[in-house]
Amino acid sequence: MTRSEAIEWLRSVGLNASARDWVMGETVLITVGQPDNARDITVYPEGVVYVCPEADGRWIVIDCFWQDGRSRVAGFDLTHRHADLFAAVHAARDYVMRVEAGLKVD
Repeated sequence: MTRSEAIEWLRSVGLNASARDWVMGETVLITVGQPDNARDITVYPEGVVYVCPEADGRWIVIDCFWQDGRSRVAGFDLTHRHADLFAAVHAARDYVMRVEAGLKVD
């Protein structure tokens, strides 16, 4: 799976995904929750999740809502290194959907 295919698939399952090239590498960004438009800037108060490549070819899911690596989903291991982009993107989808389901309950 390429990054473009990952983004296309995430969008097809209803998530807002895009590419971001930065210090973390060629990542996939997935927004969480609804946007807040303030002064012509779109922000996501519930945060974003990144799918990031690692030097050894594995991938990791990072939730930027917490700065200390905590997971907002009980039992979801954010320290797990996924063997490939396909596995990481599917894990990220599951994670974001569970976070968003919790937002609707609260």
